[in-house]
Amino acid sequence: MNRNEAKALAQELTDMGYMLINDENIGIHRPDPESKTKGGLIIPDTAKVKSLVGRVIMRGDAVPGTLELGDAVTFVRYNTAEIKVRRKDGTDIVVHVMHYKDVYIRWK
Repeated sequence: MNRNEAKALAQELTDMGYMLINDENIGIHRPDPESKTKGGLIIPDTAKVKSLVGRVIMRGDAVPGTLELGDAVTFVRYNTAEIKVRRKDGTDIVVHVMHYKDVYIRWK
C-alpha cells in the first residue's frame, strides 16, 4: 500500500463513520502476509510472518503533526487492538489501533 492508497482508505473509513475515540490514538493498516511461496507452496496462517510495518490510516486530533496520514511506520506488536472493518466493496481489512507513542520509526 502506498501513501495515496492509505489516504484514500482513510477517507473511506471517515465517510463510513469510523473514528477514534481517544485523540492520542492512531489506526494502522498493514499488508497481509503472502499465502503462497514463489514455488507455489501454501503457507498456513500459523507459519506466516506478520510484518510490524504499516501505514497510518487514522489519527486522533491530539497526535503530533509529525505523524501524518499515509506515513509508513514500524510499531510495537503487543500494544495494539486489532479491529476488523468491512469496506464498502465487501472486503474486510484489519486496523491496528494504538497510542501514537508506540510507533518506533516513521518515514514518508
